[in-house]
Amino acid sequence: MKLGISAKLISGFLALAVLAGVVGAVGTVQINVVAKADTYMYEMVTLAIADMGEIAEHFQRIRLNLYRASIATDATMLEDSHKRIEEYKKVIDDSMVSYKKTITTNEDREAAAAIEKALAVYYEDLDVTLVQIKAGKVDLARAQLLGG
Repeated sequence: MKLGISAKLISGFLALAVLAGVVGAVGTVQINVVAKADTYMYEMVTLAIADMGEIAEHFQRIRLNLYRASIATDATMLEDSHKRIEEYKKVIDDSMVSYKKTITTNEDREAAAAIEKALAVYYEDLDVTLVQIKAGKVDLARAQLLGG
């Protein structure tokens, strides 16, 4: 069968249109896949990093205020440090709750449990040290702070 030039042009354009439609459909599907992966990455990875940043920052602030309490020259400075420490502990605890919501692997669950266990031990030592400072046993508290 012999096709005329117009029939060849039309069939060529139709074939090109079908090819463009297939490329467009595949592209749209892949964009949706990437969008879902991006949402997952933000909700489960980026937010977890932010939570860990909050935990690390406020842990350091607790340490700073504990040292500040150990050199407090008056009761107001001591109470202010203690108040801040309690606020920072709450931020850490809230951030741990938020972080645990993003955990997807057993390895991360184990790491979170280890962090919580270490924080519990640290909080106990922290409370003992604060009691020592408030009782006027600053030298003993400083020895505790230095790992004694």
